[in-house]
Amino acid sequence: MAPAPCFRQRSAKGISLVMAVASELQLPVYLLQLSSDEMDDEALMKLMGWGMNRVPSILLLEDIDGRVQEWRRSA
Repeated sequence: MAPAPCFRQRSAKGISLVMAVASELQLPVYLLQLSSDEMDDEALMKLMGWGMNRVPSILLLEDIDGRVQEWRRSA
């Protein structure tokens, strides 16, 4: 499972800034949707490894605050 390049607008301020920087630097942006039901520790590690092999690029973690709270509750 590999993240697709991010071409859509989600939270306008954050995504707009990331997309502007990426455009200026001519870098691809990859979006990891952490709130996905399919996202577990193993999937996250695989995707992070996949993203680290595609440098330079921007890896955008979506909904990280909600996911961290969920992980803390389950621990």
